[in-house]
Amino acid sequence: MFIYLWYVRKTWVDNAINKFAMPENRVPVLFALGEIMYSCGCIIGINVILWAKQQIHLLATRYPNATCFMKCLTKH
Repeated sequence: MFIYLWYVRKTWVDNAINKFAMPENRVPVLFALGEIMYSCGCIIGINVILWAKQQIHLLATRYPNATCFMKCLTKH
């Protein structure tokens, strides 16, 4: 399980390095994705999948410069 999480995180970092037009947005986006991955802030008793999708949508709205990265994230 931990190897899978490590691989997903590594792929996000590699894609962020290659796809972000503004490098200063990499760190906050990757930090927020880590919080989503580990369900930080998710209220117990709600659907985690829907919560994660909502959080990713909010993240895409907050960082409109990261459209290429977000397309890659939602595609894979």
